[in-house]
Amino acid sequence: MSATAAIGSPARQGIRPWPLFWLAMLMATIILVAFREQLQPLFPQLYDYPRAWIIPLANWTTIFMRDVVIEYFFTITRAFSELLSLPLQLSYGLFDKGFTFGNGETAVTIPPLSWVGVVATVAIIGHAYGGWRLALVGGLGFLYLAIFGQWSSAMRTMAMIVIAYLIEKAMLRSIRRSGTKSS
Repeated sequence: MSATAAIGSPARQGIRPWPLFWLAMLMATIILVAFREQLQPLFPQLYDYPRAWIIPLANWTTIFMRDVVIEYFFTITRAFSELLSLPLQLSYGLFDKGFTFGNGETAVTIPPLSWVGVVATVAIIGHAYGGWRLALVGGLGFLYLAIFGQWSSAMRTMAMIVIAYLIEKAMLRSIRRSGTKSS
């Protein structure tokens, strides 16, 4: 036989056992489920799961949550929350609630930014970065929020976005500084 004839003819493969095994397991499962009422009295051990084989995952999860998450991560997240509380309150005051200094009749109140000013600012920024179309979309979008009574919740969201943006910029600046020092 020549080399080309050996290469050109496919080698005969035997029957692979794994697909047949899984097909047999599937058929056995279907039979055990379909005829459960008839087979359970004859073979109770097939239907009763041994208690020793049950993995106590619920208990392990409870222990982990109590001992690790609540004990350590809860205090870490609370500390992080307190750290962000001051900038968030300042941002909320600027965009949504305003500021009140003092008590009673002598209290001084500084209102939040005007919706007209915010809409105009968004339109101006849109024009600076994208032209009149972006200015129109941004201005109309914020005007929509003001007209349909969604201003307060939108400004609270914007306050959080401003803080997140400032944190991101500070982190990037920190990463860039550490990258330039090591090289």
